[in-house]
Amino acid sequence: KSLQSQLRETAEAVHAAGELLVRLKEAEEGLKIAQKRAMDAERGASEAYKQIDKLKREHETGISTVNQQEDIVEPHNPVESLQAASFDSDAMASYDEPASAASSGDQSQWREEFEPFYQKDAELSKIAEPSWFSGYDRCNI
Repeated sequence: KSLQSQLRETAEAVHAAGELLVRLKEAEEGLKIAQKRAMDAERGASEAYKQIDKLKREHETGISTVNQQEDIVEPHNPVESLQAASFDSDAMASYDEPASAASSGDQSQWREEFEPFYQKDAELSKIAEPSWFSGYDRCNI
């Protein structure tokens, strides 16, 4: 009886060891699959970072190109172009004469001709602001 009992216990231990081996193999397979997925994910992340860097470089190149084009192109708004350009009336060259030969009579003629426009701007600046306007930033309106 004791031998039969030992035999039964040994058979149960062998069976349990077999089950453990199956579970171990399943765990190893799961580990291999998880490692493969992790490597694939790392590769994907690396490719994504490379793509992000490439897009950043393209964006920076595009921005610098646009900035260079903006520097080349004059503003479309004539008021902006007049305000942006600061001319020294003495240094401006005329079409036919060098700057030093420009006469003061020609300059006064131009000033007299454009005087009404400067007066309109002065009149607009004298207009009282409405009550709702106080406190607002002028450039946002």
